[in-house]
Amino acid sequence: MGNIEDAKSDILFVDDFESNLILFEANFYQDFNVTIANSGIKALELLNQKNYAVIISDQRMPEMSGIELLEIAKAKYPDTLRFIITAYSDYEIVVDAINKGEIYGFFNKPYERQAVMVSLTRAIEVYNLRISNKRMFDMIEKTNRELRDFDRSKTRYLYNITNEIRSPVKKIMNAVHMLKDRIGSNDLGDLLFYLDSAVSRLESFSSAANQLVRL
Repeated sequence: MGNIEDAKSDILFVDDFESNLILFEANFYQDFNVTIANSGIKALELLNQKNYAVIISDQRMPEMSGIELLEIAKAKYPDTLRFIITAYSDYEIVVDAINKGEIYGFFNKPYERQAVMVSLTRAIEVYNLRISNKRMFDMIEKTNRELRDFDRSKTRYLYNITNEIRSPVKKIMNAVHMLKDRIGSNDLGDLLFYLDSAVSRLESFSSAANQLVRL
Protein backbone atom coordinates (compact mmCIF):
# COMPACT_ATOMS: atom_id res chain seq x y z
CA MET A 1 0.00 0.00 0.00
CA GLY A 2 1.38 3.42 -0.95
CA ASN A 3 1.67 6.51 1.16
CA ILE A 4 -1.70 7.85 2.26
CA GLU A 5 -0.76 11.26 0.82
CA ASP A 6 0.14 9.95 -2.66
CA ALA A 7 -3.42 9.80 -4.04
CA LYS A 8 -6.37 12.17 -3.90
CA SER A 9 -8.21 12.11 -0.60
CA ASP A 10 -11.77 10.80 -0.41
CA ILE A 11 -14.50 13.28 0.49
CA LEU A 12 -18.20 12.58 1.01
CA PHE A 13 -20.61 15.44 0.31
CA VAL A 14 -24.23 15.12 1.48
CA ASP A 15 -27.14 17.28 0.35
CA ASP A 16 -30.74 16.55 -0.61
CA PHE A 17 -30.67 18.98 -3.55
CA GLU A 18 -29.25 17.47 -6.72
CA SER A 19 -28.08 20.84 -8.03
CA ASN A 20 -25.93 21.35 -4.92
CA LEU A 21 -24.41 17.89 -5.32
CA ILE A 22 -23.54 18.54 -8.95
CA LEU A 23 -22.07 21.97 -8.16
CA PHE A 24 -19.86 20.68 -5.32
CA GLU A 25 -18.56 17.78 -7.41
CA ALA A 26 -17.80 20.13 -10.31
CA ASN A 27 -15.90 22.51 -8.00
CA PHE A 28 -13.68 19.93 -6.29
CA TYR A 29 -13.39 16.77 -8.40
CA GLN A 30 -9.97 17.83 -9.70
CA ASP A 31 -8.56 18.14 -6.16
CA PHE A 32 -10.32 15.29 -4.33
CA ASN A 33 -12.13 12.03 -4.93
CA VAL A 34 -15.64 13.36 -4.37
CA THR A 35 -18.51 11.02 -3.54
CA ILE A 36 -22.02 12.48 -3.28
CA ALA A 37 -25.08 11.33 -1.33
CA ASN A 38 -28.59 12.77 -1.44
CA SER A 39 -29.58 11.73 2.11
CA GLY A 40 -28.13 10.89 5.51
CA ILE A 41 -29.19 7.27 5.11
CA LYS A 42 -27.32 6.98 1.80
CA ALA A 43 -24.29 8.66 3.37
CA LEU A 44 -24.18 6.08 6.17
CA GLU A 45 -24.31 3.29 3.59
CA LEU A 46 -21.32 4.82 1.80
CA LEU A 47 -19.41 5.37 5.04
CA ASN A 48 -19.86 1.70 5.84
CA GLN A 49 -18.24 0.73 2.54
CA LYS A 50 -15.21 3.02 2.45
CA ASN A 51 -12.97 5.22 4.60
CA TYR A 52 -13.43 8.93 3.94
CA ALA A 53 -11.06 11.66 5.07
CA VAL A 54 -13.86 14.22 5.26
CA ILE A 55 -17.67 14.28 5.32
CA ILE A 56 -19.54 17.50 4.58
CA SER A 57 -23.27 17.60 5.20
CA ASP A 58 -26.02 20.13 4.70
CA GLN A 59 -28.02 20.64 7.89
CA ARG A 60 -31.57 20.87 6.61
CA MET A 61 -32.47 17.52 5.03
CA PRO A 62 -35.59 15.34 5.30
CA GLU A 63 -35.52 12.10 7.34
CA MET A 64 -32.14 12.84 8.92
CA SER A 65 -30.59 16.24 9.64
CA GLY A 66 -26.92 17.02 9.17
CA ILE A 67 -26.33 17.08 12.93
CA GLU A 68 -27.94 13.66 13.33
CA LEU A 69 -25.79 12.27 10.51
CA LEU A 70 -22.56 13.73 11.89
CA GLU A 71 -23.33 12.53 15.40
CA ILE A 72 -23.63 8.96 14.08
CA ALA A 73 -20.51 9.42 11.96
CA LYS A 74 -18.58 10.62 15.00
CA ALA A 75 -19.44 7.46 16.92
CA LYS A 76 -18.88 4.95 14.10
CA TYR A 77 -16.13 6.65 12.06
CA PRO A 78 -14.25 8.90 14.51
CA ASP A 79 -11.20 9.44 12.26
CA THR A 80 -13.27 11.12 9.53
CA LEU A 81 -13.26 14.94 9.82
CA ARG A 82 -16.79 16.41 9.88
CA PHE A 83 -18.16 19.66 8.44
CA ILE A 84 -21.67 21.10 8.34
CA ILE A 85 -23.22 23.62 5.94
CA THR A 86 -25.72 26.08 7.38
CA ALA A 87 -27.38 29.39 6.66
CA TYR A 88 -25.84 32.52 8.15
CA SER A 89 -28.57 32.75 10.80
CA ASP A 90 -28.18 29.17 12.08
CA TYR A 91 -25.58 29.78 14.78
CA GLU A 92 -27.48 27.67 17.28
CA ILE A 93 -27.25 24.80 14.83
CA VAL A 94 -23.50 25.27 14.58
CA VAL A 95 -23.15 25.15 18.36
CA ASP A 96 -25.32 22.04 18.46
CA ALA A 97 -23.19 20.45 15.73
CA ILE A 98 -20.02 21.23 17.67
CA ASN A 99 -21.43 19.64 20.82
CA LYS A 100 -23.07 16.58 19.27
CA GLY A 101 -21.14 15.92 16.09
CA GLU A 102 -17.82 17.39 17.22
CA ILE A 103 -17.48 19.03 13.83
CA TYR A 104 -14.10 20.20 12.57
CA GLY A 105 -15.65 23.25 10.90
CA PHE A 106 -18.69 24.72 9.15
CA PHE A 107 -19.50 26.55 5.94
CA ASN A 108 -22.14 29.21 5.46
CA LYS A 109 -24.45 29.27 2.47
CA PRO A 110 -23.53 30.16 -0.14
CA TYR A 111 -20.03 28.84 0.50
CA GLU A 112 -16.92 30.29 -1.15
CA ARG A 113 -14.88 27.73 -3.07
CA GLN A 114 -11.47 29.02 -1.91
CA ALA A 115 -12.49 29.08 1.76
CA VAL A 116 -13.79 25.52 1.48
CA MET A 117 -10.60 24.46 -0.31
CA VAL A 118 -8.39 25.84 2.47
CA SER A 119 -10.47 24.19 5.20
CA LEU A 120 -10.56 20.83 3.43
CA THR A 121 -6.80 20.88 2.82
CA ARG A 122 -6.14 21.49 6.52
CA ALA A 123 -8.65 18.84 7.55
CA ILE A 124 -7.04 16.27 5.28
CA GLU A 125 -3.64 17.02 6.80
CA VAL A 126 -5.14 16.29 10.22
CA TYR A 127 -6.75 13.10 8.91
CA ASN A 128 -3.48 11.87 7.35
CA LEU A 129 -1.64 12.58 10.60
CA ARG A 130 -4.25 10.62 12.57
CA ILE A 131 -3.97 7.63 10.24
CA SER A 132 -0.16 7.75 10.26
CA ASN A 133 -0.09 7.86 14.06
CA LYS A 134 -2.55 4.98 14.27
CA ARG A 135 -0.46 2.89 11.88
CA MET A 136 2.69 3.69 13.83
CA PHE A 137 0.99 2.77 17.11
CA ASP A 138 -0.26 -0.51 15.60
CA MET A 139 3.26 -1.26 14.35
CA ILE A 140 4.74 -0.59 17.79
CA GLU A 141 2.11 -2.82 19.41
CA LYS A 142 2.84 -5.59 16.91
CA THR A 143 6.59 -5.30 17.54
CA ASN A 144 6.04 -5.42 21.30
CA ARG A 145 3.90 -8.55 20.96
CA GLU A 146 6.54 -10.22 18.80
CA LEU A 147 9.26 -9.32 21.32
CA ARG A 148 7.18 -10.72 24.18
CA ASP A 149 6.56 -13.92 22.22
CA PHE A 150 10.27 -14.17 21.38
CA ASP A 151 11.23 -13.63 25.00
CA ARG A 152 8.86 -16.38 26.14
CA SER A 153 10.21 -18.73 23.44
CA LYS A 154 13.79 -17.91 24.42
CA THR A 155 13.02 -18.56 28.08
CA ARG A 156 11.41 -21.91 27.31
CA TYR A 157 14.36 -22.86 25.11
CA LEU A 158 16.94 -21.96 27.77
CA TYR A 159 14.94 -23.80 30.42
CA ASN A 160 14.82 -26.96 28.30
CA ILE A 161 18.51 -26.75 27.42
CA THR A 162 19.59 -26.32 31.03
CA ASN A 163 17.50 -29.28 32.11
CA GLU A 164 18.92 -31.39 29.29
CA ILE A 165 22.48 -30.46 30.34
CA ARG A 166 22.15 -30.77 34.10
CA SER A 167 21.06 -34.41 34.23
CA PRO A 168 23.91 -35.98 32.19
CA VAL A 169 26.44 -33.57 33.71
CA LYS A 170 25.61 -34.82 37.20
CA LYS A 171 25.97 -38.45 36.09
CA ILE A 172 29.33 -37.74 34.45
CA MET A 173 30.60 -35.90 37.52
CA ASN A 174 29.64 -38.80 39.76
CA ALA A 175 31.37 -41.24 37.42
CA VAL A 176 34.52 -39.09 37.26
CA HIS A 177 34.75 -38.90 41.04
CA MET A 178 34.33 -42.66 41.35
CA LEU A 179 37.09 -43.29 38.76
CA LYS A 180 39.46 -40.84 40.43
CA ASP A 181 39.10 -42.72 43.70
CA ARG A 182 39.72 -46.14 42.14
CA ILE A 183 42.38 -45.58 39.45
CA GLY A 184 45.94 -44.57 40.27
CA SER A 185 47.51 -44.16 36.82
CA ASN A 186 49.00 -40.68 36.38
CA ASP A 187 48.05 -40.46 32.67
CA LEU A 188 44.53 -41.54 33.38
CA GLY A 189 44.49 -39.23 36.36
CA ASP A 190 45.39 -36.28 34.10
CA LEU A 191 42.64 -37.26 31.66
CA LEU A 192 40.15 -37.45 34.46
CA PHE A 193 41.31 -34.06 35.72
CA TYR A 194 40.60 -32.42 32.34
CA LEU A 195 37.31 -34.24 32.10
CA ASP A 196 36.40 -33.09 35.57
CA SER A 197 37.29 -29.51 34.66
CA ALA A 198 35.18 -29.63 31.49
CA VAL A 199 32.22 -31.07 33.34
CA SER A 200 32.54 -28.42 36.04
CA ARG A 201 32.44 -25.70 33.40
CA LEU A 202 29.31 -27.25 31.88
CA GLU A 203 27.76 -27.35 35.33
CA SER A 204 28.61 -23.67 35.82
CA PHE A 205 27.06 -22.81 32.46
CA SER A 206 23.95 -24.79 33.29
CA SER A 207 23.59 -23.01 36.64
CA ALA A 208 24.10 -19.58 35.07
CA ALA A 209 21.58 -20.33 32.31
CA ASN A 210 19.08 -21.57 34.89
CA GLN A 211 19.46 -18.32 36.87
CA LEU A 212 19.01 -16.32 33.64
CA VAL A 213 15.73 -18.09 32.92
CA ARG A 214 14.41 -17.04 36.35
CA LEU A 215 15.17 -13.35 35.83
